[in-house]
Order: sequence, then C-alpha cells, then structure tokens
Amino acid sequence: MGKPTIKTVARLAGVSVGSVYNVLSGKDHVGIYVRQQVLRAVAETGYRPNAVAASLRSQRSRSIGLCIPDLDNPFFSELQRRINDATEADGYQLIIAETREDGTREVEKIAALCAHQIDGLLIVPTAVWRGELPGGVASVLIDRGGEFGARAPLVTLDNEAAGAACFAHLRALGHRRIWMVVNTLALWNSARRVEGFLRAAEEAGLKGDVEVIVGGMTAIDMGRTVLARLGAAPVPD
Repeated sequence: MGKPTIKTVARLAGVSVGSVYNVLSGKDHVGIYVRQQVLRAVAETGYRPNAVAASLRSQRSRSIGLCIPDLDNPFFSELQRRINDATEADGYQLIIAETREDGTREVEKIAALCAHQIDGLLIVPTAVWRGELPGGVASVLIDRGGEFGARAPLVTLDNEAAGAACFAHLRALGHRRIWMVVNTLALWNSARRVEGFLRAAEEAGLKGDVEVIVGGMTAIDMGRTVLARLGAAPVPD
C-alpha cells in the first residue's frame, strides 16, 4: 500500500478533497460531522500533510517566531511555555530563538526566523536593541521595549506600579532598610520598576534607607553582586 494522500483521506471520510483541506487548515466553517469524519480518516490512514507545500499554496506557514533573551532564566522559560501552549491551541507552531542578551545575535536570529516565512514575530528585546523591526512581518514586543513607543504593539505590566508594590509589601512587613536588585538600568522595564520603587520609598519618608543594586543580566551575576554587597554592608544596630 502506497503512502496515503489527501485523496485517500477524502475517499475514506466520504467527503471532498476541499473539505479535507478545510479541516486540516483550521477553517471555521466546517461542520462538526465532516470534521470528525476527516480526523478519523486521518488517524486511520496515518496521513501527514506536507507542511511546506501547504504553506506555499496558502502563503502562510502557520508558525510564529519567538526571540527570547535567555532560556535559563525561569521567567523566560515559563513565558515560552505559556506562549507555546497558546500557539499550539490555535494550530500554530512556535519557533524559538535565544539571543543570550547579545545584540548581534539578536539581529541574526530575527533574520533567521523571518527566513522561515513566519506569520508573526514575538520579541523580548535585548538591552542593546534599537527598535528595528523586520518589514512585512507582524511583530509584537513582550515585557521590554516600551521606549520605542508605537513602533510595535507591546505586552507588558505596569512596571512602575510593580516596583512600588514590592516596596509597599516589604514596608508592611516592618522592614526599613530595603534593597532592590535590578539587572540593568538600560532596560526600559527595569528602569520603570526602579522609579516606582524609589517613588514609594520617598512617599514613605524612607528614600535614604533604600538602595538600588545593579546586579547584571544573569542570575549568577546578580548573586555574586548581592553577596559582595552584603559583605561590604554595615551591620545594623
């Protein structure tokens, strides 16, 4: 028996080739019965669509690129898992590229993702990114990049409010000497968090008791910086 084709699936399901294509390409107007018959036939025959040929016909690859700084960072690894779950649920494949906080690598990885004919691009920018978006690809910034205004949609949190909330929480626990450890002030989101933190400390009359420590772009760098600072810190009365 030869390799199953889309005609094999259509014949077994008792539907047209067009109906099989509509089901496999995720079209919404297909009836439940037809969809079930086609999917059952696909399972029975072991048919596997030719993704390359399908993308050439539709001019869509049904893939999304994600350019992310550091997969060793728990925040980013969890972020990519959540994005992957969402894209898979919508029938898209996620292609991940890690920039390692390197600006040159970032440019190369974005170009490589676009070469895959992706339908969209998600970018968590590096600290040295200059806001140059690829032409012809719908792009969305995540977490970082607010300094670039309306060049691309941005999904992030209210960073100033987050910094203020962190201070308020520790203050409510009775702490006065509070440190905020941040990766770098070159990143828009980090700088906004520091602003919120310092504003809240000033409003509480404790700005002289707090300190912002720039720790570096990795967890290891941050740990080293904080340990060194702890060693140099005066012992409280």
